[in-house]
Amino acid sequence: MTNEKEIENMFIVDENEYTKEKVKKYAEKALKYAKIAKNGQILIENNELPSDEKIKLCLVVRFIAHNFDSGIQSSATLSEIQKIIQERTQATGSRLSKIVRSGFAKKIERGVYQVMPHKIEFFLDNLLLRDAQGIKVKSSPSKNKRISTKGIGKDIQELVVGGFFNTPKTIKEISKKLREEVKFHDDRVIDATVRNGFVSNKKVLKRIPAVDKGRTKWEYVIRK
Repeated sequence: MTNEKEIENMFIVDENEYTKEKVKKYAEKALKYAKIAKNGQILIENNELPSDEKIKLCLVVRFIAHNFDSGIQSSATLSEIQKIIQERTQATGSRLSKIVRSGFAKKIERGVYQVMPHKIEFFLDNLLLRDAQGIKVKSSPSKNKRISTKGIGKDIQELVVGGFFNTPKTIKEISKKLREEVKFHDDRVIDATVRNGFVSNKKVLKRIPAVDKGRTKWEYVIRK
């Protein structure tokens, strides 16, 4: 039979060790969907997730990363999230307000949000369960969603204007150039923006087969 002292030891735990173990479990579950760079940049691995879930994931990975490295902010800004989900600032703000009202996150200050820790496990378990059951959730399109020259679109537009695409460039080369200018974006987001926004819609760039670029199949160059 468990004595009083054993019960006390099981019930009263070291806060830091308890939190550390919980966060490790969160990180293992989140790895399938997102990672975070050493500079704090959020990298979404699954771009098929609906926008609301991408936002929640951004907040979750920031919280996890902060517990591993205190130099990384535990919160995320509206601007950071807007660049990831590629919606207008107003639409992104509306989604964040809804998420705060649901109790999943809190607003720390203007334009800065943080997840409520007790909501993380259920959110991640729900994502994993849905995937295991093969259930796909379609993102409801925002009325304000459109390809614009804000965020990553603006950054790529500046490269176009500056003559960067006068010679063919791969997505890796585009990403490297943006990082040199302290503009950090997920390579997948860059790829989607270039293909959908600048090749298909605006028809500013064209895609051509890559030559002597290893596994890279395509390059992008100004359309003449």
